[in-house]
Amino acid sequence: MEYEEPLFFTVMQWAEAAEGDAYLGRFTAGGSTASVDAFVSASAYDRDSFRLSDDFRPTADEDGDERFNSDRTRKNLFANLGWCPTARSQLAATLQCRKDEFGIPPVTNFDKNDPFAKKPKFERVDDLEGIAAQLAFDQQLPGPLSSRGWVYFNRLSMLENRYDDATLSTQAANGASRSDSTTDNAGVNLQLKGDWQDHGITTLALLAENSTWDADGFQVSSSGGGGGGGGGGTVTTTAFDLQRDLQLYTAALQYELQPLPKLGLVVGVGGHLQRLDDGETEEAGSYLLGLHYDLFAGTRLRANHSRKVRFPSIRQLYEVGSGNADLTAERTMNYEAGIDQQLPAATTLALTGFLMDAKDFIEKSDATDRFENFERYRFEGVELAVENRFVDHLLLRATYSYLHSENRTSGGRRDVLQYRPRDKYTLEGRYVFPFGLTADASLLHVARQYFYNKDWTLKKRLNDYTLVNLKLGQDLLEKRLNLYVGADNLLDEDYEQSYGLPQAGRTLYAGVEYRF
Repeated sequence: MEYEEPLFFTVMQWAEAAEGDAYLGRFTAGGSTASVDAFVSASAYDRDSFRLSDDFRPTADEDGDERFNSDRTRKNLFANLGWCPTARSQLAATLQCRKDEFGIPPVTNFDKNDPFAKKPKFERVDDLEGIAAQLAFDQQLPGPLSSRGWVYFNRLSMLENRYDDATLSTQAANGASRSDSTTDNAGVNLQLKGDWQDHGITTLALLAENSTWDADGFQVSSSGGGGGGGGGGTVTTTAFDLQRDLQLYTAALQYELQPLPKLGLVVGVGGHLQRLDDGETEEAGSYLLGLHYDLFAGTRLRANHSRKVRFPSIRQLYEVGSGNADLTAERTMNYEAGIDQQLPAATTLALTGFLMDAKDFIEKSDATDRFENFERYRFEGVELAVENRFVDHLLLRATYSYLHSENRTSGGRRDVLQYRPRDKYTLEGRYVFPFGLTADASLLHVARQYFYNKDWTLKKRLNDYTLVNLKLGQDLLEKRLNLYVGADNLLDEDYEQSYGLPQAGRTLYAGVEYRF
């Protein structure tokens, strides 16, 4: 048997260290011949903790500096193999594996006199293992037809523990729990495409997926004055051993047409069905209508309207503690219109307005700590993005998004949905110097987001925050070697994305990347 000589081969290695005793190592290798290509990547990450901002004020639950229970380890392996046996055929196999362990930091500001404060939970994912495998093909058929498809299998196993207190050692008081769960998803997706030249393009897609969930463990509860700290009442430990499954089927047809040189249209319809393990089924339909029109050279107008469907996942339905078997499919009506404009001085602008009305929106409720269907939500807003490349080797990008979110449920108590910021501003820049130095900088400002107490009778505004990141990298040895340093949250902002959960302060890091 004769082997083809490699046409391309590259290996890259990274090593990085950051504050919090954090270390990252990564290795990639890839190569190809005329008909075969392969790629493999492996990484390992370990962090003892992340550091809080110097402006964080210590509390009874968090003394500052190193964030309690914020350690993380992660290992990843990814491999892909592609083969083109003929000019009209392509096959690919992908495998990904991961292994994680991490803590979930608790709230830092519990106060029984604060109606917005929550009791701290001492939780860890003490073992997480995942595997994902996929086989795919792409085949050009006789005439205008082509086909593509893939079969896949994903498995996620998690050992989740909730402990009594900050010692993370006992599970005997009210609220403690252990769950050892495995979620499997296996499916097949097939697509048949017809390119009818001037008469448009049709695509038929068929999907079938089976999900299973297997979990065992225990929960500790109390009655009569137990209250989460164990002081009084009757404490009961309840074991569980559960198996659930569901199936999801989808059929969709899409038609793309360009009836005029400047006008493009797309129309799509879909049917979806979910079957639960008790035999109950739910059906729903979706559709898409879209168009774009090139008004002038460099000016494109676009608009689309769609009805989308999202079924609850198997964990949202059945997970112990937070699952809700009564969940129904979420349905959204989406409207979007925008313009893409080329401007002088190598500048591009994109402006988009959107509106989404959601029915039976699926999210976790603060009141019950379970996934619930919320009758009617509305999201509307505008997004603006500007990019400039006028100066050689300089890229500048700015974006702004405005979001108004509203609970339109009859009798709903929340006029604005919590933790959906109204305003987001970003600035990004990159400059590559002639001597191989690359400077990257970014700024993010988040403003006007609100949250509620447990029964949604009181509203409070979360503090606005601004994050600045900076990275400098120098190429050496004809770009085979790159040395870099950087800082995330350069200004050491003390900020929260959820009330009582402070995020990382300034984090300095440095690394090396070698290519050969």
